[in-house]
Amino acid sequence: RIIIDDIIVSGLTSDWKLERLDPTMHALLKLGIYELKFLTSTPPNIIIDEYVSISSFFFNKIEVGFVNGFLDKVSKKVRMI
Repeated sequence: RIIIDDIIVSGLTSDWKLERLDPTMHALLKLGIYELKFLTSTPPNIIIDEYVSISSFFFNKIEVGFVNGFLDKVSKKVRMI
């Protein structure tokens, strides 16, 4: 696995496995984490807002909330905020 998948796994609860994530959700989280980790000139809230907006085209309100909370939690780890 690559580093980004390890970050996703560390943010999931113990009863969720990476393979259980919807492929579109997995892709959104991977891209969001990549930007949070490597595009440090962009503020985290801008990145998170963009991925929340994108996720609303594919998912319901609960899943969009998951993207928001997950990326916010990850941003604090990878950006050391």
